[in-house]
This record gives sequence, structure tokens and C-alpha cells, in this order.
Amino acid sequence: MRYDAASRKGMAPIMRSLWISVTSAAVISIVLGLLFWPSLYDPYLEGNDYVALAHFDYSKVYSYYGGRIVHPLVVRIVSRAAHYPISAETFRWVSFASLLLLFILLGAFYATCLSGPTWLFPVLVATALVVDQYRNYYWQVLFDAVVCSAFLFVMGRNKWASLPLLFLLYLTRESAIVLVLVIVIVALMKGQRTYAAASLLVGALAMVLSTSLVAHAIPNKHGIPVFVVDVLKIPYNFCFNVLGLEFWTNTNADTIMATPTWVVSLPAWLHLGNIRQFGYCGFDWRRPVDLVILLGSAFGALPTLLLRRDLLTRIWTRDLTMTVAALYGVLMLFLAPLVGTNPQRYFLYAWPLFWLFGIAMLSERMSNKPPYAFAAVSLLAAWTPALIRCFTAAPLVGAASLSGIDSSRAVIVCLLLLVGEQILAFKFLNGATARSAAIAEIRVPMQGG
Repeated sequence: MRYDAASRKGMAPIMRSLWISVTSAAVISIVLGLLFWPSLYDPYLEGNDYVALAHFDYSKVYSYYGGRIVHPLVVRIVSRAAHYPISAETFRWVSFASLLLLFILLGAFYATCLSGPTWLFPVLVATALVVDQYRNYYWQVLFDAVVCSAFLFVMGRNKWASLPLLFLLYLTRESAIVLVLVIVIVALMKGQRTYAAASLLVGALAMVLSTSLVAHAIPNKHGIPVFVVDVLKIPYNFCFNVLGLEFWTNTNADTIMATPTWVVSLPAWLHLGNIRQFGYCGFDWRRPVDLVILLGSAFGALPTLLLRRDLLTRIWTRDLTMTVAALYGVLMLFLAPLVGTNPQRYFLYAWPLFWLFGIAMLSERMSNKPPYAFAAVSLLAAWTPALIRCFTAAPLVGAASLSGIDSSRAVIVCLLLLVGEQILAFKFLNGATARSAAIAEIRVPMQGG
């Protein structure tokens, strides 16, 4: 009886912290969800494919998206349970639930794994980036973050129980192959060979099922295998997003807004599937500048926490879950401007690097003083493009980004503000670290005496 009473007494602070952190996260997500409650709008681009997937109608689904079945399936289940047709409203409610679950899972992680004011950490997740993906409810980006967070949360407690979630994550979006490879490599390096083999097997089974689903979809317009398309996307998107150089082919003419300045008809021996013509549209300085703005605002000031020489060492010395989360986030951050022409939506896939590993580092560096000033600057950085957009751009329509700035002059102003905010956040970090070190030096002699 004494043991039980002592256990309950010891658990009380943990449960109190968990309750406060989860409640804080839930309240923040609900406020964000209601404040930015999206209007109803028709699906666009690949959103049409996800609606078709929800109807199990593969005759309207392109092969790119045929394996991403979990999110549309959840929409279908919710519609059936509510006796409501599959529509924009159903997708919107699933998106609202995804926002709420993501914050709750992160709040639970902060309370059970970190020290300090864990109720404050969910505030750092309340960014324009996450709101954009919430409002873009036909696509599975936010839902994918929920499944990924559930996988990492469970993995930290029972890695074997997390494997079914890894399977579902792959069928949510095939980019989970990156996570599978990270898990295999990290588990092998940390001596957990059985778990590495099990993760590889789960990934392989999910790939087989995804491939079989893709086989029922419409072949892509380029007339080449999906794998080849994914490989060719990398140099194309690097030129477009990083260098600002836009190229053109006859197969993507319907999605490129710019008119090519020159077009070359390829000789027969250079034909690649249906690609017969290749062209160049010109240079757009906004693309690389917009990418820098995205880097400086997507996760607020959290990137300043990663400006360390010993970053990789700190990542590697963590437990299996945190190492996997951080390395997966690093790779997804690197891939974000390389896998599509809209890097903003792909940046969210890097969230584990910042919202798990980054906030864990923040918790350690500011253990002696709550990071209120840093959190304020981080929020300001995360919302700076959106605040500028309020004064320079047209009202939001449909899934338009909160941070989409039209004016070139406003872009330059935004860039300068973000540089100043990141420098200020870095100074706050260094100041807090210096104070923590000084306090530690004072405590050691006192304890020794």
C-alpha cells in the first residue's frame, strides 16, 4: 500500500504536466482552426485525384497519387459514419481533426519527454505554415504529419507497436520511404538489427501494396515510370526553386504559367516517353528569394537552434526515436525544394527536426529560464510574411497561402525583417546559454562547500 501511494504521489506531477501541456496544445489548435476556418471550395490540381480516391474511382486518379489511399479512406469512413456525402465539408472536418490531433500528440510528447514550461512549446507550432496546410484540406500534408507524429510518439514507448503506423504512413504518402531508410540505417548503427529488418519488411510490404494500387490508376502524362519522373523532378525543381530558372516540356505545358522564350524539338533518339519538346521560360529572381523567406519563417526562429558545429553529434547521441526524427527532418528539409514546384507544402514534412529535436534542444538550453522572449520572436518570424500579406495582397480565396506576397518591394522588406528576427533570436539563445552556464558554475562550488 505504501508503494502504491508513493507511486501515485510520484506520478502526480507528471500527470499534471501532461494535462496542462495537452490542454494548452488543444486550445491553441482549436483557436487556430476556428480563427482560420477555411471556406468551402472545389478541389484543384491533385485535390481532384484525392476526391476520386475517396470514391474508390481509380479511373480519375493519376499514377502519382494512386498509392496515397489512407487520407481519402479516412474521409470516406467519416462520410459514411456521418451519413454525409463525400464533399469539401468532409475533407474540411478531417483537416480540423488532424490539426487538433497533431497539437495534442506534440503536447503529450513535450510533457512526457521534456523539462521546463512544456505548456509553452505548442505555441511554437502555431505557425502560418501549419495553418496553410490545414486550409488546404483536400491534400494529405497535415494528415501525414499526424500519422508521423503518432508513429514517433509510439516508437518512443514501444518501437514494435509503431510498425503498423509506419505501414499506414507509407500508404499516406510514398515519401515515407525516406523515413524507412533512416530507421534502417540508424537502427543498424545503434545495434538494433531486428528492428531494422522489421522496419525494412514493413516498408517493402507497404511498397508492394502501394505499387499494386498505382497499377489501377491512369498512367502519368509524361508516359514514363513514376520512379523516373521522381528522379527527373530533382534537377528540374532545383533549377526552378533554387536557381530561379524555369524550363518547359510539351507534357507539362498545361501547368506552367510562363510562356517559353525558346522551344527545341528533340530528335527521336532523345524522346523520353511522351516528352518531345524542351524549352526555357526565363529567370525569376523571386523563386530563390521566396525560398529564403520560407526558410526564415516556416518554423519561426527554431532554425537558429541548429546553428551548431556539433549538430550531427548531438543528433546521433540521442535515443533511437529522436535520432530518427531529427535525421528524417534534415533529409525532408533538404528535399523540400527538390520534389515539387511549391516548396511551402513540402517544408511541413521536415517538422520532426524542429518541433521534436529543435524544441528538445530549446528545453535543454533554457532550462533555468522559460524561453518567453525566444518564443515571442519565433512567433513573429513565423507570421511575418502573413502579416505583410495582410497589407499588400488581395483577400484570401480558397486555399491561397497566408504568406503569399505579391509585391516585390514587400518581399524585400519581409526578407530584411526575417534576417533581423533570426539574429535577435540567436542573441536570446546565446544569452540564455551564458546565464545557464553561469548559474551552473555558481551551484557547483555551493554544493561542494
